[in-house]
Amino acid sequence: MIVAARVSANSACSSVMTRMYQATSSIQSLPDQRPVVSRAVSATPLGTESPGPVVCRAAPTARRDTGAGIARARVGWTSAARRVIQTMVSGIADHIWSLEGGRRIGGVRRRIPRYAAAMRESWKVKLDRAEEHLQQLQAEIAAYESRNPYQIVGGVQVKGQKRIWLYRLQITEQPDGDRLAAITGDVTHNLRSALDHIAVAIGSRDGFFPIFTADPMLDQRTYTCDCTQCNPRERWNHAVDSMPGEAIAIIKSAQPYNNGPDASLNLLALLSRFDNADKHRKALRPNVGLGNATFKATARGQVIQGSAGPGFYEDGAQIAGFEDRFVPPLEESEVDVKGDATFEVSLYVEDPKGYVSVGMFRMAYDYILDLVTDLEPFVSDDKRSG
Repeated sequence: MIVAARVSANSACSSVMTRMYQATSSIQSLPDQRPVVSRAVSATPLGTESPGPVVCRAAPTARRDTGAGIARARVGWTSAARRVIQTMVSGIADHIWSLEGGRRIGGVRRRIPRYAAAMRESWKVKLDRAEEHLQQLQAEIAAYESRNPYQIVGGVQVKGQKRIWLYRLQITEQPDGDRLAAITGDVTHNLRSALDHIAVAIGSRDGFFPIFTADPMLDQRTYTCDCTQCNPRERWNHAVDSMPGEAIAIIKSAQPYNNGPDASLNLLALLSRFDNADKHRKALRPNVGLGNATFKATARGQVIQGSAGPGFYEDGAQIAGFEDRFVPPLEESEVDVKGDATFEVSLYVEDPKGYVSVGMFRMAYDYILDLVTDLEPFVSDDKRSG
């Protein structure tokens, strides 16, 4: 059993913790009795000295292994010896357990985290997962767009003495909104989590990466409490507690409030809003439509309208319209509307009201990757394991 314990303790392979667990379990199952040995074998309980062979209650004849010719003896253990060996095995196991990033659950090792020793920094894992979801989102959008799921419809309308030609966008096929919403939420959450993970790694365990659209240090309001939910200054101090000054300076430089009036449209501000909405209120519901649209309406060789203008055009949005001043009036076959636009999937924001293309997540990913790279030098070695 001692040899088995040593083999378990010295094993460098991924099953070392499993063997330690098995060794401990084997010791726990040993009978609580005095040693029972062959008369030809002398055994001394650990921690005691004996001038001669141990007197046994039963002494079976030593059994020989015919293959190796080695005499083996069945050995029992006293409670004291069992506790000594179990303590030794447990101590070695705890040391290896801590090296592999494991932990006890209720004082008992429930599972052996074979992956823990090879796991990278958690913020990198989050960024990698965000990248996977981004690629998945782009593939879903590309597949949907390849089916050309829209058309331009319209015609003449008579309003009093005027003939008005109106053309609108018609989405002929809607995407799988539930799937797009789930993927978009996953991208959002993993990007936001990467920031929080790096913040904890360079600061306190209950810290986080702060995102403010207004400088908390300039807040002049009076608060009846110092809780982090009410007082923005306290919330900031709580977030950056224990962080090095250089790291705090980098985080300050990334704050949305540095964008002034456009703070709410900062990448981190949008990411924070989308993440909070997806977690606490409802799933993000992407909208499909056309962006960067340019349309040209021609009739009888004349260009009537050259562009629909910038913006995001949803299903049913007007993209072309003009008054018929031709004599004689135009026939429908004489009007030709052609256009060029980028098919987009966007998210609606309330303040300011408008649409943000999901392409912002790619920009947010690149920005956060650079930000995390700048903060990594401030992470201590003991916090680099996942």
